[in-house]
Amino acid sequence: MRFPTDYSFLNSTKRFVCLSLCLLPLWTGCGSAPNEVVLAPVLGHVTLKGSPVSGALVQFSPTTGPSSMGYTDETGAYVLKLNDQSGAVPASHTVKVTLGLPAPASDTGAGGEIPQEQSLTAKPPTDYIFATPVTVNTGENTFDLDLDKAQKKQG
Repeated sequence: MRFPTDYSFLNSTKRFVCLSLCLLPLWTGCGSAPNEVVLAPVLGHVTLKGSPVSGALVQFSPTTGPSSMGYTDETGAYVLKLNDQSGAVPASHTVKVTLGLPAPASDTGAGGEIPQEQSLTAKPPTDYIFATPVTVNTGENTFDLDLDKAQKKQG
């Protein structure tokens, strides 16, 4: 059996479909990075009874889209991050602050040692949930969070 070497038997519609299917991966971005999420810088301080709270996990969760989070330092200051990028999605967010979690593995204690995990007998974490959503706008955003104004939920 001989295979044709002349493709003139294909009409123009079939040629267009074949060419389209061949070029489809290029049009759809085959192998390209996922769309970047636009973020706005978010920072602030967390206090409880007027004192700074260190080691708290601050989480901003939009109605749709990914959540951003960050840990407070010894002065109660936090900076939100989404993966490796600083910021949060510009949108309305519910805010939750969690106390009593072990320090993240990337944080090191004095002298550079990684903190040891909490024992199994440690108290469960405590969540503070703010009833009123906050709006993250484009540009820099500062939200100082007073845990006395949030609903406390023992985990």
